[in-house]
Amino acid sequence: MTTAERQLCDFITDHEAKARPGEGRLGHFFSHLFEAIARADAENLVRLRTGFPDQVRAWNGYKNENYYWMRLQREYRGVEA
Repeated sequence: MTTAERQLCDFITDHEAKARPGEGRLGHFFSHLFEAIARADAENLVRLRTGFPDQVRAWNGYKNENYYWMRLQREYRGVEA
């Protein structure tokens, strides 16, 4: 699991727990970064990918690849245990 994938898992976990940015597992910066990635249109996603390619790649995997999220959840739980 990459750092960006772990950040994505933290973001999703925080989001599901309805944690406010900075109150959950992920700090303010990356919470807001993943919020921006989640809301970005195609043009702005390209811009975000320039500065944060790993985080955008993780988000795209989460949204578009079959079984990606299931694999990440298994690995994330293994890291957490």
